[in-house]
Amino acid sequence: MAVLSQQTDYRLPGDASAPPPWGNRNRLPAKPVFLFLKPTPAGATDRLHKSQSATDNTALRSENALSVMSQAKELRYLQGYSPQLQQQALELLEANRTTAILQKKYPQAHDLSSEKALYQYAQAIKNEFMRSSAPISKVIYDDKIHVINNALGLHTFVSRVQGGKLKSKNEIRISSLFRRVPEPLLRMILVHELAHVREKDHNKAFYKLCCYMEPDYFQLEFDLRLYLCHRDRHGELWN
Repeated sequence: MAVLSQQTDYRLPGDASAPPPWGNRNRLPAKPVFLFLKPTPAGATDRLHKSQSATDNTALRSENALSVMSQAKELRYLQGYSPQLQQQALELLEANRTTAILQKKYPQAHDLSSEKALYQYAQAIKNEFMRSSAPISKVIYDDKIHVINNALGLHTFVSRVQGGKLKSKNEIRISSLFRRVPEPLLRMILVHELAHVREKDHNKAFYKLCCYMEPDYFQLEFDLRLYLCHRDRHGELWN
């Protein structure tokens, strides 16, 4: 599922205004303390200071590299968003404020746990907005889809020869972890996969169709990705 790097006006759930400017998070770690137990030989002070400075810089670079790697892992579902928004999300995740924010905006999970209910729900969306598009033969939860590399769901177009005729089927598979998310977030995923029935690529027409079916599409996608970051760090919210 694509991340829209061009979108810069996302707001965190519950925020009534645009994200405020944030201070510098690239704070350097405290300078290491070196204890020299032997007297310094004459004329070696400058060499010692230069050596200490080089050691300090190496330590700082190492610390910063580890910090960047750790932050990238924590925010892997938000990598396509602006640095300012990623920083705001990181602040909330570190303080575990995402629990209260997300649960306030989305109090409970959906009750579409069966695949029959999921199919009927997806079909209702399609009938309302894409009635003339190719039919959907299957909509299921799939245990084999893991939320890595930004894959939230999967749309497949299957062609088979039956009775000498070529028949095509559209199938939608949703990661099983989305059995336990609020209905608006599940709807966003289904809207995304339904849009692929008509538009195969993530182009302007594709996202225009997504927003036609769900006007809050972009905000819902961000909220879902924020939840996935929360889930990695703090666990599930809706059981």
